[in-house]
Amino acid sequence: MRLSQRHLTACILVLFCSVATFAKSKQEPLRRANVHLSETTFNLADFGAVGDGVADDGPALQSALDAIEVAGGGTLLIPSGRYLIATPVVKDFSSVSNATLTIQGVPSLTMPAPPTAGGNELAAGLDLTSELIPATGQTQIAINLSNIHQLSIEHLGFTGREAVATDAFITLYLLNIDEATIRHCEFYGLYSVNGNIIRADRSELSIELTVFLGCSANSGVYGPIVENLEWRRFSIANSVFLDYGLRAFYGKTGYGSPLSWINIGNAQAPTPESSRREVIVRDTFLDEGGWIGLTVLPYRFCPPCSPIDLIYISGLKMNVSNLNTAGHKLYDAQNLLIENSHYGWSHLTDSAVDINRFGNVILDNLTCIDSADRIRVDAATQRLTVINSVYRELASLAPSTTVMETSPEDDPVQYVRRQFVSVIGRQPDPAAHFYWSDLLIRCGNNNDCLNQTRSDLGEYLNKHPSADFAITGTALDENGDPLVGATVNLTGSQSVATTTDSQGSFRFSRLPTVGNYNVTLSKRHYFFLPATQNIKDATADVSLTFDARLTLFAITGTALDENRAPLAGATVTLTGSQSVVTTTDSQGSFRFPGLPTNGNYNVALSKRHYTFLPATQNVTDVTEDMTVAFDARLNRHAIAGRIAGVNGASISGILVRLDQSPEVTQITDVNGFYSFTQVPAGQNYTVTPEPNTDFVFAPVTTTFSDLSGDQTANFMGWLRPEITTEPGSNVALALDSVTFIAQPFSPFNSLDFSNDGFLRITIFAKKVEPSVTLSQVSVLAEDNLGQFHPLQIEGMGNVPGQSWLKQFNLKLATSTFSNSCIKVRLTVASVPSNEARICLGQVTDLPNGNNHREP
Repeated sequence: MRLSQRHLTACILVLFCSVATFAKSKQEPLRRANVHLSETTFNLADFGAVGDGVADDGPALQSALDAIEVAGGGTLLIPSGRYLIATPVVKDFSSVSNATLTIQGVPSLTMPAPPTAGGNELAAGLDLTSELIPATGQTQIAINLSNIHQLSIEHLGFTGREAVATDAFITLYLLNIDEATIRHCEFYGLYSVNGNIIRADRSELSIELTVFLGCSANSGVYGPIVENLEWRRFSIANSVFLDYGLRAFYGKTGYGSPLSWINIGNAQAPTPESSRREVIVRDTFLDEGGWIGLTVLPYRFCPPCSPIDLIYISGLKMNVSNLNTAGHKLYDAQNLLIENSHYGWSHLTDSAVDINRFGNVILDNLTCIDSADRIRVDAATQRLTVINSVYRELASLAPSTTVMETSPEDDPVQYVRRQFVSVIGRQPDPAAHFYWSDLLIRCGNNNDCLNQTRSDLGEYLNKHPSADFAITGTALDENGDPLVGATVNLTGSQSVATTTDSQGSFRFSRLPTVGNYNVTLSKRHYFFLPATQNIKDATADVSLTFDARLTLFAITGTALDENRAPLAGATVTLTGSQSVVTTTDSQGSFRFPGLPTNGNYNVALSKRHYTFLPATQNVTDVTEDMTVAFDARLNRHAIAGRIAGVNGASISGILVRLDQSPEVTQITDVNGFYSFTQVPAGQNYTVTPEPNTDFVFAPVTTTFSDLSGDQTANFMGWLRPEITTEPGSNVALALDSVTFIAQPFSPFNSLDFSNDGFLRITIFAKKVEPSVTLSQVSVLAEDNLGQFHPLQIEGMGNVPGQSWLKQFNLKLATSTFSNSCIKVRLTVASVPSNEARICLGQVTDLPNGNNHREP
């Protein structure tokens, strides 16, 4: 396309502004030359450096940096001289918190030529007298600096040796540098066959007022001059990349072309302190010596890989490669703005700009001439807008492609630029430039939208916004105490997360003041008031406060017995973060409401005579109501014991009854033992051994009330004494103790052995405990009138030759019992015997006609 007269006029105005800005920036190094001298300052000469270009000054530089580490940071002055670095210098400042380091040569008044200057002006050096000469060879890094908060390298020349191909694997390697600035430096005649001249990993690198003359790397190993990997931010301004210089040897591009002058690799994941990933190129000249001038190839280094927010190119002039490649080969970023830039001179190239897989691309006031007159955009790029640009072919496959031609005053990109310069006196910040330009472009021909957006821009600028701002905040719990460990998510124009510290605080730094931000807090077991806070087009730091409240929940539960019936009246005890006691209702249910979800709770049930499965349930780290269930089991116990005789001998075969429903019985075994198992708890039970003709038992029964554990009921079996009677009758086998005549007994004592009026008779009994004594024996007689009379026992002993049979000698008062029969019962150790009859005198009712006759 051809430019109209008004477009040419606009371009001239833009170039004039760029030159003016560049000229003003030339004074910056002079103003800043001594800015660091108030800090702890060291001089390389004090560490034995020679500076003759022959002696190895690597050890001196190492010693100086070691001293600065010990001092906690400082400035290293490099006097005029040529310092050969043959011994690699490696310095890690991780032992110093927020370390700062400035390496500063002797300043000069010579500045880089502006990008619009001629070849010889661009090729002129900076007249720096402090030079470092890397000489570590193909495999070693010359200077390796790491873990520094702020690093400045100023007014230094890095110069190659003409007779050497590879000066160093990497001349200057920066690792984990929060803010690294290379300002007013010259890199001349350096080459790396396998590495780079400058490489920055996990760092933010800014290059200002610096020239790269006659430097090269190996495109065969994808080696650029300046490499950025896992980078945080990259910017370059007012600098020159030229494939030759004007010294005794013009440079080392004869060894081959680098992949590019600058390569942007994979972006590091955003952090709260560094949440944006931007590439900024301002007012810089790129010569055709690179295979490609500028490459953005993050995919070659992923993972790890994070989105690139913006690539911003302004005031660039480029002689595009003659190797049939491209001026820029750019991949995988969200936004791209190129403005006021020139691509030309080339005789053989594919395209000025080759754009792939971008979100939103704005090209404004580009001049693409000579053979660099094609703009390529792939189909994976979502949106392309080309404004007031010169090119031969727009090869765009973007689904949304818009070409705009406007008057200079209506150019949205340049309108934003003019407003920044006129209102706040500086160039627009890259993020703000893209943001406001995009808003105006999206208005299209809608005048209301255009006017409102311009008004919003004016209001924003009238507040004199800084380029970036910080969002700080605090989370407090319901007691007003800091809430530690809450997750803080920043979304919207930037996406990054952090957590609240021990003070409940958080901070997101270096956010573009333009944009729409949402801050949302979350923490398990908490909700926040408000849940999210919004910030739009901030012009200064913003502080937020969030009130955190614990989320509450309820523990509910049920208890069911073994029949799956509700168990009422069980005690439910909650312990742990809270202590509460309740009981199950008629449905076997319970509930503990209003519990903080961040607590640790134990729920235990208890009820007399029951065991619960599980015994205790733990509830912790929950986010919603919880239900627990308990199975109740009625306890069951054993009632057991032993039945033994007086002498301890086992009594087997005895029937023992347990009066539960239904009744159960057991029979004692050969050892006299019995056992009732699985007896339900909580009831009353009576254990009774069944008496028989041989034994009576003591106690007669044993009762257990409200059974709550295993019980023992032992019984002693006493032999039931048996008075010997005549067969088939209850007539005692009794003899007169003197005459040994059987009953009926005469009331008269014919032998007159005693005149006391008592008749002495002998009865016999079996089943009498062998150990019994006379004191344990009694005899009771019942007369025919039903009256009872104790009888005196004059003697007791075993029948000779019949140990199982005992005889008892009794005294009977004849006056009391004459001519009658009496019932006699023998009691041995409280165990009564059977009843037997004894008759005295003439009686007629003796069985078997055995009537008494008078002698």
